[in-house]
Amino acid sequence: MKTLKFIVLFTIVISLLSSCKITAPDENEVRTIRIINHTEITFERLRIRLAGETNWGQTFNREFGHGQHEIFLTRFLDSEQRYDIQLYRRFWDSGSYKEQTATLYAEPVSENILLPFDYENFDDQTALEITALYINNRTGTDFSAVYIGVVGSSGWVFDKIDSIINDDFYYITNIYPPLKATTQYRIQLRAGNITATKTNLSVTQNRTINFTENDFD
Repeated sequence: MKTLKFIVLFTIVISLLSSCKITAPDENEVRTIRIINHTEITFERLRIRLAGETNWGQTFNREFGHGQHEIFLTRFLDSEQRYDIQLYRRFWDSGSYKEQTATLYAEPVSENILLPFDYENFDDQTALEITALYINNRTGTDFSAVYIGVVGSSGWVFDKIDSIINDDFYYITNIYPPLKATTQYRIQLRAGNITATKTNLSVTQNRTINFTENDFD
């Protein structure tokens, strides 16, 4: 009797196992991606769609500030396809809500890939606010101040007193009010009565402005 019960139980177990399909993960499946936000902008949403599509297939609502973020995908991507991947934020400015996006277009993907976002990936470059620049001082002179003004205006919109050493890079941060990509500027270095000026400059975030001996006034 015990033998019969064992045979019946064994038959049931074999039947259950044969009905369960155990499949290995598809080698083309992308389950996790990482992004790194090199900008100082904090976004509130990440969106993913197949390249060429108009609707976003996946949306992740959380903060994506400066630094690296890992995303566990709700629907796996295919490493043989390309995707548009977008950071999005909505913010209040000058009495109304505005939207800002940075997008990687037709991006190839693979498991745990690291996707970098920088200011060059912003979709509307004209709306960017520039708050930082590099000065590359190759004039042969140390300076003690930097001034920034709008071309066509006699005044200055920003100035900073600091040591700008010869043969070195100087990083100007927290420029306020922020500069605009659509505006042309003049930038002047000062050391007492000695000045070096560059004019008709278009700026982007973290652009390097090179000063040489040819820029002395």
